[in-house]
Amino acid sequence: MSEEIVTTNNKHKDRLFRKLFGSEENKVYALELYNAVAGTDYTDLDALEFNTMEDTVYMKMKNDVSFLFQAEINLWEHQSTINKNMPLRGFLYLSKLYGSYIELKGLDLYQKDVLKLPTPKYVVFYNGNDVLPDYQQLKLSAAFEKPGSCIEMTADVYNVNQGHNKQLLDGCKVLSDYSELIARVRTNAESMDADKAVDEAIKSCIEDGILKDFLLKQRSEAYMSILTEYNEELHLRNVRNDGYVEGFSEGIKEGIDKHLIKLVCKKLIKRKTVEIIAEELEEDITTIQSICDVAKEYAPGYDVDSIYVALKEKA
Repeated sequence: MSEEIVTTNNKHKDRLFRKLFGSEENKVYALELYNAVAGTDYTDLDALEFNTMEDTVYMKMKNDVSFLFQAEINLWEHQSTINKNMPLRGFLYLSKLYGSYIELKGLDLYQKDVLKLPTPKYVVFYNGNDVLPDYQQLKLSAAFEKPGSCIEMTADVYNVNQGHNKQLLDGCKVLSDYSELIARVRTNAESMDADKAVDEAIKSCIEDGILKDFLLKQRSEAYMSILTEYNEELHLRNVRNDGYVEGFSEGIKEGIDKHLIKLVCKKLIKRKTVEIIAEELEEDITTIQSICDVAKEYAPGYDVDSIYVALKEKA
């Protein structure tokens, strides 16, 4: 993979799941997945209206896909780590969606008659490394300290790893292909660095006809999306399994991985400023400044491992 692709400035970077199932150009994929989940056979693409809130991070959750269809508000999330707080996150996000819907439609909350609202449907597609059943339903009420809640919120969680939910994956080839692509990345990563693992997985999928058309058209975007997600997943797994809760300074509480250091160093070689690097990598400027301060001590070679160790020692 060339350096140009590795350092692509993708300011409005989306997760691959959202690229596949949350864009107008791939609306047919969204409808196919909806039918696979609901056991329906709808064909009217025009009836499906995306309403994903753009560039919105709420409770550290960027909504993957939401859309109006068949008198429903469908909220879809992709997860590679176990999170039993999904019902709460979905509840908070749906409340914002309903607020937007009411405002857009000009509905009056104080009118005499009951307002007619689309029914919420919240689905989570899980493809992480932990062992989960094919299906489980998480409930918001499980979080309440006392029984007798006046509200409930459910999240239907489907395990979409290869070997799970065969009927669902058979019903949506794009979801099955997506699952296979991620599985190949993880297999490759056992013997390759992250960059090569993603690149080789994409190459092999194209050769085998897996997401071929999509990957040929949006290869660099898919590469950056998968690489970003993989590193996030790896970091979260390290935090959970190894108790890695270090911060390198106030405001750098999420940790700094070697891949981020590598990207920063490549941009330093091109003499880019801290501000530009932070903007291009969509990272907090405090995090980038900390890396750059240490990296200068190792110029011009910029040994990533040494910089990483130095950062940990400064924590």
